[in-house]
Amino acid sequence: MSPTSAAEDKSAYSICAYSFDTFIGLLGEWTDNSRLQLEWRPHAKYFEMYFDELQPQTMLVEERYIDNDFLHDFAGYYAQSFRTLSKECRRLHFFRDQFSEKEFDDLLMGRAADGQLSIEQLQRENNYLGFVIIKPLPETFIGRTCLLTYPETISGKENILRQYPIVRDYDVSLFGIRLKVKTLAFQEQDRAVAACATSALWSTFQGTGKLFQHSIPPPIEITRSATLGVSDYTRALPNEGLTLEQTAQGMRSVGLAPLWIDAREETNLYLLQSNLYAYTKGKLPVILIGEIYTVDDDKRMGLHAVAVTGYCYTEPTPKPSASAELL
Repeated sequence: MSPTSAAEDKSAYSICAYSFDTFIGLLGEWTDNSRLQLEWRPHAKYFEMYFDELQPQTMLVEERYIDNDFLHDFAGYYAQSFRTLSKECRRLHFFRDQFSEKEFDDLLMGRAADGQLSIEQLQRENNYLGFVIIKPLPETFIGRTCLLTYPETISGKENILRQYPIVRDYDVSLFGIRLKVKTLAFQEQDRAVAACATSALWSTFQGTGKLFQHSIPPPIEITRSATLGVSDYTRALPNEGLTLEQTAQGMRSVGLAPLWIDAREETNLYLLQSNLYAYTKGKLPVILIGEIYTVDDDKRMGLHAVAVTGYCYTEPTPKPSASAELL
């Protein structure tokens, strides 16, 4: 959509001041979830803490957005379901500067005067904070999300430094305005085409795809490739999760060589930490697979996979001991 047609079509976008309540309201409006349902989800608490750090002032809602990853998932699975679902998503953009819908209208229509909102202001470093794609699904609706990483320092804990070695530039076209955010994309797992291991692989490929120039397939293709020839005697879709062998096969499908490191014993904590640090420092994401237990009664809930893309350490930087034998 051209800038002029977007400005003339009042249903193409809307702009409002950011608040967490407004953000939750938009999610509920798009997904038919009640505010109470959304506020109880851990995703809501996560976004609330994340935006407390990023401090957005303005939220731009881009309607009828077509996301390539969801479009593949939709064509390969959701379009065949009995429930009528849309292929269109909603993309929420976040900015650190304040501006109104009229100011943005004037910018798109070429009516902005000196001192008003400009493309250069929108493109200013650390003004554009990134976007969250909302998929038209009833539950697992957080799609491709590209938000600026957390600040290096933690408020009140200045001696702890965050490091994100595995980030890349994501180019964004907002009605013809070129924006950019340096981060690594993630999205919510679902119960159909992309359970936890598939989602972890997808985020991992976002980094390794640029590093090694391999393809970055959509979630449904990752699940299909991972389960092809590595069967556990069940259907591939809907998918409730990948086995360890299938996760390894998913890596091989894009030309990567998997390496399994067993750090389950408590005595292997050093092995776990040293490998996480070494690989992520070398810009290689790590898929961490662990067991989940309930907080109240320590009941085992099953395995879970996440993509590790960064680390934090204390200042001054710890030095290896002489007995570590690291060269």
